[in-house]
Amino acid sequence: MPLEKRRQPDPSDLNRFLESIGKSLLIVDQKSVANSGRAKVCRLNRYEYENTLKHLLKAPWLQLADLGLP
Repeated sequence: MPLEKRRQPDPSDLNRFLESIGKSLLIVDQKSVANSGRAKVCRLNRYEYENTLKHLLKAPWLQLADLGLP
C-alpha cells in the first residue's frame, strides 16, 4: 500500500538544511582524520609481516613467510 502524498518541503528550506548538515558532517570528518588519520587498522600480508619483524628485530636471516603459519 503506497504512502499518502505529503507536502514536500520548500526547495530553499531543503537546500539550507542539506548545506547545514553537510557542513557539520565535513567538520566531524576533518576532526576524525586530524586525530587518527584515514586508515585506523592495516593488515599486513606474510611478506610485509616478515619484513617488519626483520627490521624491528634487526634479524635479516628471519624467514617466516614460507612457514605456512596462519
